[in-house]
Amino acid sequence: MQVKIQDYSIQADSFFSQGMRCEAHFYRPNNSTANLPVVIMAHGFGARMDFGLQPFADAFVKAGMAVFMFNYRGFGQSEGKTRFLVNPFMHVQDWEAALEHVKQKIELNPEKIALWGSSFSGGHVLRVAADHPEITAVSAQVPFLDGVPTALQTSPKIMVRSAWAGIKDVFRKLTFRSPYYIAVVGKPGETACMNKADSEAGFRNLIPNSQNQNWRNLCPARIALILPFYRPISKLANIKSPCLLVNATNDTLFSPSTIYRAAKKIKDVKLVDLQCGHFDPYKGRWFDEALAVELDFLKSKLLD
Repeated sequence: MQVKIQDYSIQADSFFSQGMRCEAHFYRPNNSTANLPVVIMAHGFGARMDFGLQPFADAFVKAGMAVFMFNYRGFGQSEGKTRFLVNPFMHVQDWEAALEHVKQKIELNPEKIALWGSSFSGGHVLRVAADHPEITAVSAQVPFLDGVPTALQTSPKIMVRSAWAGIKDVFRKLTFRSPYYIAVVGKPGETACMNKADSEAGFRNLIPNSQNQNWRNLCPARIALILPFYRPISKLANIKSPCLLVNATNDTLFSPSTIYRAAKKIKDVKLVDLQCGHFDPYKGRWFDEALAVELDFLKSKLLD
């Protein structure tokens, strides 16, 4: 498949992670030469690459950068026996595999690779960069950085419900049964992975209209037991690459103070505050502001 869109083409691609094929799209500027710089992208918690990433990719590729965008195992058309499984350690494996695949593409410059992530994947790109000093630049938008304070923001009642659901899910896995699911997003007070006042509307606003009926608001509940142990912030001092952190000062999911602490750990960092909520940088005014700083940053590192 190759789809012509204005100044670039989108080609279907794929790579293998832990023996499973991951779905990807390769954006390439039309009439481009070899040795292109590239931005690798993936989405956040419980989402897919068609949930709000296209406008960012569109701007990056029109500026002269290739884009490699992918779905994690278990999402979209990517393989994975357990569907909708959110496991950050598996996600990092997928990022590592995507990075190695991109390095082998003859059209691309292996010395000009940037990682772009948002929300959950914002933490992943920083975690991967900590082990890969060859990465040229990292852009992390409203990133998840520390599972401990995130878990502590949860009410005791919801924490107990989620933990019990996670235990039931693990037991079902150990007894070779289908997962026990909880919701990805819900209203305040509901047992859901994201249940702040703006979570459900904000997340659903990312889903393309054509996919609204197909998306399932499900996540294997074991994530409730895994999440506190995922702490990208603990690795940030190892990052050698220049980093951009885009912080939403009104974020109700992840504490902005965690991002301020993170910025102090990274040697080469630019921190930008946007006076908005967690889901706002994907559309409208706040998308324009986020894109402007991200595009300038990536152009300065990949094109200058």
